Amino acid sequence: MQLIDPSSFLCPVRPVDLATIDAVGFDLDHTLALYDDHTVNVIAATETVPILASVGHPGAVFPTENITTTARGLSMDLRHGNVIKIGADGRVKLARRGEDWLGAEAIAARYDGHDPADESTTWHVNSPFDIPTLWFFSTLGPRIRDEADTAYAARVLRDIRRSLDHSHTHGELKRHIERDLSRYVSPVSGARAGLERWKESGKRLFVLTNSDQNYAARVLDHVLGAGWNDLFDLVLTDAGKPRFFAERAASHVQAHLGVEPSRILYAGDNSRADIAPARRCGWKTVHVVAELAAPAAAAPWEGALHHHGSPTWFAKVIHEHADATCARIDAFLALDPRQPLQPAGDFYRNITSS
Repeated sequence: MQLIDPSSFLCPVRPVDLATIDAVGFDLDHTLALYDDHTVNVIAATETVPILASVGHPGAVFPTENITTTARGLSMDLRHGNVIKIGADGRVKLARRGEDWLGAEAIAARYDGHDPADESTTWHVNSPFDIPTLWFFSTLGPRIRDEADTAYAARVLRDIRRSLDHSHTHGELKRHIERDLSRYVSPVSGARAGLERWKESGKRLFVLTNSDQNYAARVLDHVLGAGWNDLFDLVLTDAGKPRFFAERAASHVQAHLGVEPSRILYAGDNSRADIAPARRCGWKTVHVVAELAAPAAAAPWEGALHHHGSPTWFAKVIHEHADATCARIDAFLALDPRQPLQPAGDFYRNITSS
């Protein structure tokens, strides 16, 4: 991928008239606040190693290769313990077990009939915070010897995610970040001015985040400055997404704002926790995908959105659930709040050849 200015890249996926949108919501982490992803993920992973050992996974390590910019194009195969890259057509393009790459014939034989949408057999990297899960699975996955032992595979994934979640919520990670916010968290250039302009246009703005109240307030202070709370009609923390949407808590947002679902637009980075469930609730969505502006990783992994020029499963997820995608939220906030968005040309070509 060619390196582009992230503040200028916005790709409409389907028509949306912004004049018909009355309320606009924002996720916090990786949307209104940018992170030094690799450094933060290494801190979380390092803290997680002894936690995993305590729940029966000694020797868990994470690879030193930095595949941050391609990670959301990868998935975890819970049947065989492989890290895989899947095309938009559902076919597995690459597979690696530990440090060993599978050949084309082995991939074809093993993944004939594979269903990437089945979360009992395939787990996708949905957010930058999911990257350490991928790291650990690449180490622990090869311990799966019998593809019929799906219970063990599911336990491995569950233990990894719970251990990392402990680091994020009860461990040292957040305290580490809070001690030096300017080191790990960056504001989005122009976001404050953009939010003020959208509010002045008559839009109701809200924040919906899984971060706890104290942490969210500190981060918002840092990225938006004093008085940020005057920008928003509603700030919801500890949301527990995607469960938030499944439990119909979204209807409380709609009632509080006095807005119909079809007139709400929500921006977030996590396809599983933000974009897909918000769309199922009838909200319009903007998927923030930093990889749109990132150079591709080295071969053979290549980019998160493409493989040899063809779209990946992650690109397909964007296509199915987002009304628009942007590399950074300021690309969206720079729009006229009343303008119509209209896709131009082939979506897959637009996002894989940027």
